[in-house]
Amino acid sequence: MGYLFQHAALINWLSVFENVALPLRETTSLKEEEIREKVETVLGQVRLLDAMAKFPAELSGGMQKRVGLARALVTEPRIILYDEPEAGLDPEMTVDILHLLNRLKEEIKPTTLTVTHSLDCATHLGDRIAVFERGRILMDAPPDEVLASPLPRVRALLGLAE
Repeated sequence: MGYLFQHAALINWLSVFENVALPLRETTSLKEEEIREKVETVLGQVRLLDAMAKFPAELSGGMQKRVGLARALVTEPRIILYDEPEAGLDPEMTVDILHLLNRLKEEIKPTTLTVTHSLDCATHLGDRIAVFERGRILMDAPPDEVLASPLPRVRALLGLAE
């Protein structure tokens, strides 16, 4: 299982390479050559191969988010959890991240669970959307059905109420 933290949660004193390699070093017995190969592959997927030697403070918020995503992907998980994947990003980077997550969804086909307050994010990434209130599911359906919901409370929570 991989996990993309809301604010990347990178370790400041580790380079991009070291941040992404960490799960492999902690959970596998791979040789350094194999680790390097896997890290380079996922950094290529998130288009950050040229940032391997940089440290988190040298990266933009979007780049940090992509490093966090690479770290979530490096163990080749079948399940990936995204916590507010667009949080803290400007609108342009939000679009880039959503396109990247959709591309990865098509390429590696993981099962994903995304927690978000963004309707745009939910409809772009989700095959199903569950609308919660106070720990209770009000609706669970494909995006088009949720967007067309006749339920007043669901519409209000999604900002669709008239």
